[in-house]
Amino acid sequence: MNTKRRKKIESIREQLDSLKTELECLIEEEREALYNTPESLQETDKYIEDSDKLDDLESSLDDLDSVIETISYE
Repeated sequence: MNTKRRKKIESIREQLDSLKTELECLIEEEREALYNTPESLQETDKYIEDSDKLDDLESSLDDLDSVIETISYE
């Protein structure tokens, strides 16, 4: 791979790293919000749906880590 394309891929990797950091912050905020939900609301459909979405976000974060690792040249 030539230097120009390698630099472009590195730029994309850096952007993905930045997005990963943002996603980690949002996941932590959502996790904290769920943990602070009163027990009386933890059996509601909304709580369960939000918990499932958080699981999906965490899984997506793992996938994003794999992508970043795969395209890294370090």
